[in-house]
Amino acid sequence: AYAYLFTPPDRPLSEEAYERLRTIGETTDLGSGFRIAMRDLEIRGAGNLLGTGQSGHVATVGY
Repeated sequence: AYAYLFTPPDRPLSEEAYERLRTIGETTDLGSGFRIAMRDLEIRGAGNLLGTGQSGHVATVGY
């Protein structure tokens, strides 16, 4: 599969966004999704799935 990712030319990328895009660009081997997910975990942190700061819907993950 191919993905074309475009960024607005008039707005600079944040360092975090640049790191994410760089990771995707460097990780192109079959089965690389796990490496991308691990790098995203490093960038964003693990968070707290059941904490009050969690975004999304906790009910949809079975709790």
